[in-house]
Amino acid sequence: MYGTHSKYGISRGTMTVLAFIFSAALMVPFFAWGIYTLRERYVLHEEIPRNVEVATLGGVVVFCIVQFNLLGKWTDGWEILYIFTVLSVLVSATALFGPMFVSVASQTVVDFVHPLTEDRSHSPHFGPAEALEESGDLEGALREYMVLARVFPKHAETSIRTGNTLAELARYEEAVAALSRGMELLDEPERALMIANRLSDIYLNELDQREEAQRILSAYVESYPDSKRLESVRRKLQRISERQVAQEELND
Repeated sequence: MYGTHSKYGISRGTMTVLAFIFSAALMVPFFAWGIYTLRERYVLHEEIPRNVEVATLGGVVVFCIVQFNLLGKWTDGWEILYIFTVLSVLVSATALFGPMFVSVASQTVVDFVHPLTEDRSHSPHFGPAEALEESGDLEGALREYMVLARVFPKHAETSIRTGNTLAELARYEEAVAALSRGMELLDEPERALMIANRLSDIYLNELDQREEAQRILSAYVESYPDSKRLESVRRKLQRISERQVAQEELND
């Protein structure tokens, strides 16, 4: 079987080995980029630009076409092995890039049904998520809020509601990431103060991270120097510092 040669003078055995090497090499950036994008979306709660998502999905399609061709060469007629490896690639692509496809598809549907306008782009509909919250289905509400956060990445309230729901589910690390993103998008001192207090309380009471609580409150002071509530924020910062000193003295 491996004694024959291709039209380029390369034996089938060599072709099989080369196809395997190229196939394995292509899997490295495939998995690396997939894991990176999932981390950006679900761990850091960073929104990936839509043009990057579209380009990525196009790249995944090209990758699959090339990969299936290479798999056909290195499986060398072993039909069952070929089917198994193709299915493995498809499952991996779905796991790594399925959420991205859903994000692009949902945004495309929204743009098609409601052509993008300034008014619509700032008007997410929270009704379904709120109904799920009222019925006690926090997981369902969270899914709805996360979809809205992807469709309306520049709308502060989508991230804030996502963060609040995550906090209700005791997923505090994810909650502070979402709330922080929402706070960055705010330009209203009163609303920003509510989120700053919410974040500092989670850092203090749930995550035991005093420095992060102080950072959030200090950032508010710097961002809103004319806020009418500035003195209350400074008092809270003072109380946190006093608690830290008292704790250190107790430990000594």
